[in-house]
Amino acid sequence: MFRPTQHRQISLKSILASFKRIRNIEEVNEPLKELPRSTGSGAFVEPVDFEVLGKTSSMLNIKLPKSSILNLRYSNANQSVVALNGKVSSLVVELGKLEGGLIFQRCFNTSGPLSILMANKLQNSNFTVVNVSKDTNWTVKRDSLVAWTGNYIDLTGESKLVKVAGSGKFVLSSPGQTLKLTLEDAETVSVNPSSVVAFTGNTPTGPKSIVDFAVPGISWLTRVSDSWASLTSYVYEKFQIEKPQIKIHPWISSVFSQTAGFVKRAVNRLVTGNPDYMIEFSGPRTLLISNGIHFKDKIMTEEQIEKLKK
Repeated sequence: MFRPTQHRQISLKSILASFKRIRNIEEVNEPLKELPRSTGSGAFVEPVDFEVLGKTSSMLNIKLPKSSILNLRYSNANQSVVALNGKVSSLVVELGKLEGGLIFQRCFNTSGPLSILMANKLQNSNFTVVNVSKDTNWTVKRDSLVAWTGNYIDLTGESKLVKVAGSGKFVLSSPGQTLKLTLEDAETVSVNPSSVVAFTGNTPTGPKSIVDFAVPGISWLTRVSDSWASLTSYVYEKFQIEKPQIKIHPWISSVFSQTAGFVKRAVNRLVTGNPDYMIEFSGPRTLLISNGIHFKDKIMTEEQIEKLKK
């Protein structure tokens, strides 16, 4: 039994104002001129630090103090190491595995400070650094996760998502620009699931989590149907053939219309990969959304989507 909730309407102006770039593209960080000197253990602890470089945020500088630990995705085809600064032989690497099968490298710096410069292989892709606090849990698209660090950070992997809890930092990589949307209490927004990179709070559930959405347009199925109707009309008029008067029960017409709509949407998903639904998020929460949408990327499995529709 679901209790009705009161939602506050959001104007288009307020929605546009709430979107913020994670980082101003005019701000360009200069590369490090010297290595960090403090350590990652002891009384004066300096944690691993991530710096996003470049106007397009396409490069990532990772600073590893002595005795610090860095977790990196293993065999990530989307990023590559451009340069290393420091005593690389002192870096001890071991493999780890999260629930859900995500394999990562645990890098332990045993000697002096190190600096690693990484870049995205894909053009128009950007890095985003997110700070995690104990009172906020994040859900991240698994394919977007690059690295994470923190003494009290905990990750739980799933087939499409990774749950992040505790305190620390993690790095995401996504195509296009990453936008930050903050929803206040009682505010809602419906988002294309292919554009969602990460969000705080629990995964949306309930009958309103899936919103049917279709933009009117002239598809190839519509063009074929219109062409067939024009052809039959021309034949009837040309040869003076009377159209048969066939009475169709309204129920049969309704079923046929629903079936035709289902087939049309299924063919559209198969050909273009564009989902015919939106996920509704309600506040208070924070969302990270990418404007570089890949329709084949899905933040939820088909099984999870069907559960939301029930």
